[in-house]
Amino acid sequence: MSATADIGIPPATSKRQEPWRDRLVILSLWIWCALLSYPLFAVTRIEATTNEVLVYQTTGLLQFVIVALAIVHARVASALIGYSAFQATIVVVILLSLALQFHGPEASILEGIAYTVALLLAISCVSAVWTLQLDALVICLGGIAVIFATFGICAVAAFGWPEGRVVGSIHPNAFGSIMLTGFILSQFRGGPVMLGVRVACLVIAAAVSSRFAIVGCFLAFLVFELSYRPLGSRLVLFTLTAAFCLQLFPRFLTDLLALDDPSRNSASGFTGRETLWNLALAATANAPFGLGFKRPPLDISGHNGYLRLLLEFGMLGGGLIIASIASIVAKAMIDASLFAPSDDRLRRFACARAAGLTALAFASFFQPQLFNLGDIHGLAVILMLFSPGIGPEKRLKPA
Repeated sequence: MSATADIGIPPATSKRQEPWRDRLVILSLWIWCALLSYPLFAVTRIEATTNEVLVYQTTGLLQFVIVALAIVHARVASALIGYSAFQATIVVVILLSLALQFHGPEASILEGIAYTVALLLAISCVSAVWTLQLDALVICLGGIAVIFATFGICAVAAFGWPEGRVVGSIHPNAFGSIMLTGFILSQFRGGPVMLGVRVACLVIAAAVSSRFAIVGCFLAFLVFELSYRPLGSRLVLFTLTAAFCLQLFPRFLTDLLALDDPSRNSASGFTGRETLWNLALAATANAPFGLGFKRPPLDISGHNGYLRLLLEFGMLGGGLIIASIASIVAKAMIDASLFAPSDDRLRRFACARAAGLTALAFASFFQPQLFNLGDIHGLAVILMLFSPGIGPEKRLKPA
């Protein structure tokens, strides 16, 4: 039996899933990813919340949703039906959170409702990506990784090597988030090109000193290698090289991650986040039932995706989402560790999915919002979180 049949995906010659549909969905997702990254070349930090960026974000989202609903609407529905209990819990909490929007000015209410509906549509349509033919899915995820690595290379070529963490006017952590996502998605596909993508993403993330991205890349690498080839030469070589560098250059890790750098402000990396997190916890205590998606002011959100979930969806709703995310990550890691080695492609998918979820779960501690339609981190979280599990019995199934 073929690998595509084993995982329940129709073979490439199926009349029910014509290849042109897969190609259109892939192209549309690539366009969305490009519109969330390349326009950063032309905007300044001051313009980061103005209509110029919003136009790119909205255009990318709308064209993808329209293509998905028009071309593969049946697969969107099948993806929704196939959600696991944890994935369904997240969707239900987001849907019920519409009731939290009815406070404050009317314009804010309408805006919050629109954002919530858009999030639900995006989750539904992004889930359909995982119904692509297996070969098409590999091309899709690998292509996104190439887009992001090329973005980083082009930015360095256009603006020069980072000075003071900055490439052009692109925020270092936004840059790091794109590089981390590129690294994660490149692990779904083997070969020298994807290896080059991973190296480029890691080097550029280090160049802008995006600490959560650097740690996230190493986490993704370690989880993938430990589950995919636990006794592989790459992991042994990496371990020996890391030990050698730390012995030879004892300040290397400290300098790379700037763990003791008080000059960084509270919106950067690990330094000074406690103040922001305490503000978010205090705001959550004042609004235990939540304020609604996209409603909390940025200055009290803690610059932490999980704290913002509590502030947006309440202690109960946000807690359910966080518990569901943790369960999905844990189940993915268990599936990857138990996967039968007889089908290398599916095993690679299971291990790459576990690695990606682990890295994004860590990075979300240092991102201002976990679910966000306007940046790469938010899109990556949705893409990975609502992917089907790949269990040891070699079939795609809910997490």
